[in-house]
Amino acid sequence: MLDTNSGDEAVHVVTAILDAFAVQGQACGVVAQDSLEEHTAPAIYNALQNFYVNGMPCDGGDQVVSESPDEFTWIGDHRLQAGYWRTAGVDPKFMALAYQTWFEAFVKAIDPAFELV
Repeated sequence: MLDTNSGDEAVHVVTAILDAFAVQGQACGVVAQDSLEEHTAPAIYNALQNFYVNGMPCDGGDQVVSESPDEFTWIGDHRLQAGYWRTAGVDPKFMALAYQTWFEAFVKAIDPAFELV
């Protein structure tokens, strides 16, 4: 899809896709917010896992580094999905950006005091 567009048209297509990811991430965050008993970083991460599954726990898609009520750090990559994205003709770097956009909108919808970095 992105390969068939160039110049300003490509910019509009990319922007529209990223906007769609942000809108959907925000909508999921609003839904998740209703089920949270507390607004802590680990609770938000756990809520995120109900919407985005990065493989099975044994796959090691996400690895928790540290956690506290105010901060949750994990290392994650999209290697489990990257092959599927390539097969579909989508650049994995673009999809990683799209998911980062989704994650940011999700977290902000739950609690604007938290930031995804």
